[in-house]
Amino acid sequence: MSIPARYILRHDLALAAIAAGFTMPETLRTARLTLTRLSLRDRDGNQQMYCEEETARFIGGVTDPAGAYERLAMHAGHWVLRGCGSYALRLTGEDEYLGGAGIWFPHGWPELEIAYGLMPEARGKSYATEAVRAIRDAAWHAGAPSLVSYIDPRNVASQRVAKAAGAQAEATVCLSGKPCTVWRYPRRGAA
Repeated sequence: MSIPARYILRHDLALAAIAAGFTMPETLRTARLTLTRLSLRDRDGNQQMYCEEETARFIGGVTDPAGAYERLAMHAGHWVLRGCGSYALRLTGEDEYLGGAGIWFPHGWPELEIAYGLMPEARGKSYATEAVRAIRDAAWHAGAPSLVSYIDPRNVASQRVAKAAGAQAEATVCLSGKPCTVWRYPRRGAA
């Protein structure tokens, strides 16, 4: 995948931050949620996310159980290689997997992305917005040079989450052969 020219500097700054030790906390807490580094404990919830059309259509598409396990391994490995990755979301003190959210920056990605997805029963309760805000704030504190969410133009629910977390639509780009809108998270106090 080629990086749009206007994002090359941001890509290079993200790589430099990672090389300099950019690392997200392994656990984050909000008023209602505990976000923990994605692990094998999350295998069943992750499989459910990726094996059903309703939850998988905007996060890489539907796959079989073996493909869901490969995606779990990829996201867990992201922590080792990049110092950041996906968190499993749970209500504090409970075990039910609500979905995932975290920093995503695979090879060739234009810049650090806050990505998220929820199980159907967890939607409409502002969990994604709460998680994104916590991730955004922790990433700024850890030294992220920039933060965006790449959202399919048809994914209105994710657009609402990004907007509620302070992001603004910036442009449309093509990633992995698909159009997506760049939603940029400004630093606090930035115009």
